[in-house]
Amino acid sequence: MLPNSVIIGAQKAGTTALKLALKAHPDVDAPRGECPFFEDPYYDSDDLGPLEALFAGSTASVRVIKRPDYLAHPECAERIHRHLLDVSLVAVLRHPVERAVSAYFHFVARGMLPLRGLDNGMRRLLQGDERPAAQDVLNYGYYHRQLTAYTNVFPRERLHVIRYEELRFSFGAALHDVQVFLGLDPERMGSLPPLSANESMYALPRLSVHRLRTRIRSDRDTARGHTHPRTAMRAPARWASAALHGVDRRALARLDSSKPILAPDLRAELLERYRDDTDQLEVWLGVDLSDWKR
Repeated sequence: MLPNSVIIGAQKAGTTALKLALKAHPDVDAPRGECPFFEDPYYDSDDLGPLEALFAGSTASVRVIKRPDYLAHPECAERIHRHLLDVSLVAVLRHPVERAVSAYFHFVARGMLPLRGLDNGMRRLLQGDERPAAQDVLNYGYYHRQLTAYTNVFPRERLHVIRYEELRFSFGAALHDVQVFLGLDPERMGSLPPLSANESMYALPRLSVHRLRTRIRSDRDTARGHTHPRTAMRAPARWASAALHGVDRRALARLDSSKPILAPDLRAELLERYRDDTDQLEVWLGVDLSDWKR
């Protein structure tokens, strides 16, 4: 059994909350975590076994996988089309500068970027850091370019686009629209499930502890700049990870009171970087994105 629905992105735009809410519907099957099957180096056109295994024995009418990196990689659009011709695609888009800021902290927390404050770190990225994670922070915000890669191979009606603001401020209505798009009956869901999302962290001491814990618990994909949880850990590693988790929860979590504000000159530079793409996206979607350009 293969998936028939894919949440393709964008990264740091609320896709986890959306998938968990969809999973609460009785007609939806959505495996835990993310599915990187269509990305390199995981993709194997001759072996769909890992993808089929996700839904072994499933009787759900809607089978959902999520991978927010898919949106930014045009080769994934072609691969999804090759194997899941009748799939439904959902994309959530966030203000490109706000998304870049959240992505920066995401990669710092996982040890993919150096431990630096927001302004210092972002300035270095804009000056030409060649690390894969640095490129992802900046390049994942060109939404029109990325969506076009999908509509080049899929009919436009197979793609449902939501803005992050809709999820944040009108979650029930946004979820209802996604359910209808996927062919679900929203009335079968009952009450709206509680919102859930990946935790963000900003304070450097807490980021430092999380980086160390990630190093203990994960294997690093140096080619793509990502980390993947280890399937097994020795007892000392488990104990060290648990101790660090305790320090984080009991002492450091209180440090993350608010997200740092990006320096005005850096924000202006990022806005200008995304301006042409956002202008094109505004026309393509037929919605007002003026708040994304200031």
